[in-house]
Amino acid sequence: MPFLKSVAQYYLDRHAASNWSDLMFVFPSHRAGVLFMNELRNELKLRQKTIFGVNTTTITEFLASRSNLMVADDITLAFELFQVYRDIYDANADFESFYNWARTFIGDFDDIDKYLIDAEDIFANAFDLERLVDKYTYLTENQKKAIEEFWHVTFERGTHADSEKSEFVQLYEKLHTIYTEFRKRLQQKGLAYSGVIYRNVADNLVDAFPDDGVRYAFVGFNALTRAEEKMFTFFRTATRADFFWDYTPQMLVPIVPGDEHGPGRFVRKYVEQYPSPAGYRLPQPQEQPKITVTSFAYPQGQLNFVHENLQNNYDGGTRFAVVLTDENMLLGVLSAMPDNVRQVNVTMGYPIKMTPLYGLLDLLRRLQSDVYVRHTADGDIAFYHTCVLSILQHPTVLYLCGDEQIGALRKAITKSNAIWIKPDFFAENELLKTIFQPVEAANLLKYLLSIYEHIYTNLQESDQLQRECSYAIISAIRIFEAQVVKAGVDISSVDMLFGMVDCVVASKTVDFCGMPHAGLQVLGILETRALDFDNLIILDLNEGVFPKNVVSPSFIPYNLRLGFGLPTHEHQDSIFSYYFFRLIQRAKNVHLLYSTSISGDRVGESRFLLQLRHEFKIDIENRVSSNTISQYEQGAVTINKTPEILQLMRAKLDHISPTSIINYISCPVKFFFSRVYKIGSPDDVLEELDNRMIGLIFHSVMENVYKLGNRQFPIHVTKDLAEEIGRDGEIERLTLEGFGEQLTKNKKFRKEDLQGRNILLYNAIVDYAKKMVDIDAKQGVTIIAAEKKVEIPIKLANGDTIKLIGNIDRIHECDGIIYVCDYKTGSDKNFSFADVDELFTSEKVADSKAILQTLLYSYMLCNDDQSPFADDMKLRIYKVKDLPKNGDGVTLQLGESRSKDKHEFTYHEVREEFEKRLSGCLSEIFDATVPFVQCAEKQAEKSCKYCDFVNICGRGA
Repeated sequence: MPFLKSVAQYYLDRHAASNWSDLMFVFPSHRAGVLFMNELRNELKLRQKTIFGVNTTTITEFLASRSNLMVADDITLAFELFQVYRDIYDANADFESFYNWARTFIGDFDDIDKYLIDAEDIFANAFDLERLVDKYTYLTENQKKAIEEFWHVTFERGTHADSEKSEFVQLYEKLHTIYTEFRKRLQQKGLAYSGVIYRNVADNLVDAFPDDGVRYAFVGFNALTRAEEKMFTFFRTATRADFFWDYTPQMLVPIVPGDEHGPGRFVRKYVEQYPSPAGYRLPQPQEQPKITVTSFAYPQGQLNFVHENLQNNYDGGTRFAVVLTDENMLLGVLSAMPDNVRQVNVTMGYPIKMTPLYGLLDLLRRLQSDVYVRHTADGDIAFYHTCVLSILQHPTVLYLCGDEQIGALRKAITKSNAIWIKPDFFAENELLKTIFQPVEAANLLKYLLSIYEHIYTNLQESDQLQRECSYAIISAIRIFEAQVVKAGVDISSVDMLFGMVDCVVASKTVDFCGMPHAGLQVLGILETRALDFDNLIILDLNEGVFPKNVVSPSFIPYNLRLGFGLPTHEHQDSIFSYYFFRLIQRAKNVHLLYSTSISGDRVGESRFLLQLRHEFKIDIENRVSSNTISQYEQGAVTINKTPEILQLMRAKLDHISPTSIINYISCPVKFFFSRVYKIGSPDDVLEELDNRMIGLIFHSVMENVYKLGNRQFPIHVTKDLAEEIGRDGEIERLTLEGFGEQLTKNKKFRKEDLQGRNILLYNAIVDYAKKMVDIDAKQGVTIIAAEKKVEIPIKLANGDTIKLIGNIDRIHECDGIIYVCDYKTGSDKNFSFADVDELFTSEKVADSKAILQTLLYSYMLCNDDQSPFADDMKLRIYKVKDLPKNGDGVTLQLGESRSKDKHEFTYHEVREEFEKRLSGCLSEIFDATVPFVQCAEKQAEKSCKYCDFVNICGRGA
């Protein structure tokens, strides 16, 4: 029988309907009260009775109702304490640094009041201990050790400078004054933290609880504060209350003789001090629950278990619960719900800091940081592209603005390679216009409120979680704003104000609404108090998660807390041990889950599982769940030329370039993705030039520098011409235009706009171009054409015709010889080849791309009906990065790389064999019987390392 049902039956058996208005039921949580009322309602139906005026409350509400003070919210408390702290201790303190300290201060003050400790006494002791640690720096290590053992203090060895220690001791000296003035300041405003109310009520019990004929029932409590104990004693002595404790007889016996830290640590004492009514019988389980402990390789595997177990076992009732020891798992659990779970009741809070809308706050902080905002040449404000793109990709922004609009904006940014983006770029969208505006500290809070209010207003009613999150953030900022104004705090730093807002928002939770008497119950461990379930799934039973191994920060040393009877980490462990063992006692089926991975504070299974196995001696079934990863040898990707593929090829491949041919020889699958399926490289904004851009700028400069002054090809490069070009600064101007075109798609580009590595690249390209002009003048070349576009038809073996098109970097004449020239800005090293065959093999082409490309250019010139060139031309490569040192260019050679017979050649020498192999290669591309096959795995280092499609084909270097 459930515990709450037994309490309901006890009163139904003994109280007439007219007497219930004189009863007040007090529970440790709101959920327990709601479920008690549900049990009472069900019993009344069975008995066909009706009662009126049943009163339930929580212990916090019960005590608050007896005080004329109102519990203030965390932000208000922090600000009020901040004022006291500045007045008494540090007039120059800033709130952002103080906020986390505030929670430690208030936590200590709350404990002192709830446990009715003499504040002056405990802070005086704390001061003496800290002074002892700070003062005796002259002691030897053995002397320090003796004092440590006697006084239970720790000497900090080298962790603080003497001045820092002195300041810390001074703070301890002021703690009691801060405590006293803080309480006084709150009381003057009718405010309090909960400990003040507990203490005030405990100190005035007769006035707080006059004998008005009401009888109280305290149901399902465990660890009591000293203030609660005093109140319980008052009611027991006056025989005005009943007490109901939930436990098993096994809990009343220490797990280990003399051990006072197990699950029954507190209830053992209270059962004797505040016994339950004589006629009440605590329900005890008739048989042990069926318990299964399952380990998972990773925490996420538990979510799969939740899904499958609910799918197979959930019957739609309320006696099934999923219990979370880690609140961060909540959204994952909710997303794991199967279709047969139609109602889910969640009353636990979810941390705002785990939500996407909190993440947006961090993105806004980066957006408005001085590092990511700048003034453009025309004086306008602009935002850095990485911050802009991050916000555009935020799920809430994407949802409210729509995929189409965000996609268009992202495309426009990447297409124009906009590194800095002005606010007017977002003028057509109200939310984006609100976000992308410069702010100062004076209007930052209004800026944030306008953003989150827009989000709240425009979210659909069905987006309840996001609406609740945005509302919670709005409320926190409004309270914070009111406190800033009231306190008169002058904050001139945007970043500091953002940090303060971050602190107050991060501490908030979103409270879910639900009905505990309907649907599957999803709850945190604190919400399980006094509740019973038939079926339980408890997640994350890992040491470090449950119980946590993090000790709450405190200004009161551990041994003083222990000596004065304040809660310590052992106290918390005993509380959670009680929650765990009490929860499983009346269940029928219990699944306990944990993960074996070690991450953060999570280290193996919880000590409670070990106690369950070895000390409580309960039968347990142990399971290991592993997410099996199939191991298999992946074969090469093969794409057959189906009729659909061939049709696609005919539609898309009306021409082919030398680069595409090289890609096909290197990897046919890469060719298919890029030329047939037209999958492009991922769009991104480039802040610095990549090798491709460097090449494009250099090509552009070398194409246009000789054409200045209306010069026409052919142009003979002389020393005088080179000096004229260098004197007029044309190379610098053309290089800046190239930067503008590549980085901003705008030739109006200033040298002042260059930043970081781009300054070095600009200087390098200018040097390369000047050196190239000097080389041309020294060699006395005559430039016939630059960036010459050529297009010729080629007939394939199947009778089809395809156009071969390309841009030839340069054609020049020197000493009566025509050279087909190619500029290379990469790391090409191979400028000779043994025979034509090796150029058309996938194993060799990666090292011979420059050779093959230049031969293709020669082929196009010799087979172009409009071309005047014969096949006696030679082929020359200019490796751009070598120009400043030794850059006369390399004329391609035929023969083994180390052979003495290696020599410069004309295209005529290789023409017949080359054109035969080229025709075969092109015919193979369109041969329906030859599939596109991925390159051999041994080529991955060269062919796949920088390929855009490694994630598609599943192979990377």
